[in-house]
Amino acid sequence: MLRMIAYGSELNLAHPPRPTDPKIAWEPQWAVKLRVKSVANAMLGMDMGSMQRGAGRQARPQQGQPQAQPQDAAPPPAEQKPEEKLPDPVNILKGIFGR
Repeated sequence: MLRMIAYGSELNLAHPPRPTDPKIAWEPQWAVKLRVKSVANAMLGMDMGSMQRGAGRQARPQQGQPQAQPQDAAPPPAEQKPEEKLPDPVNILKGIFGR
């Protein structure tokens, strides 16, 4: 198992901003610290690209062999409404977690 962690920049925000005169008392109403971090995991020796395509993938034809076209291929779908083009977030999450 390979695990990579990348740490990025850090951003500190406060409101109201610190006064330029150090003699003035500074009492911030709120403060935020934002840290950027990225994590990646991989299993060594496995083709991660094939895992992302899923179990229903088809093997690529070898070079020099013509690819057979399915006879019952459906025509391309007609123009859809904009609201039908958006994927369902619940189905996306089910696909990510394999359920």
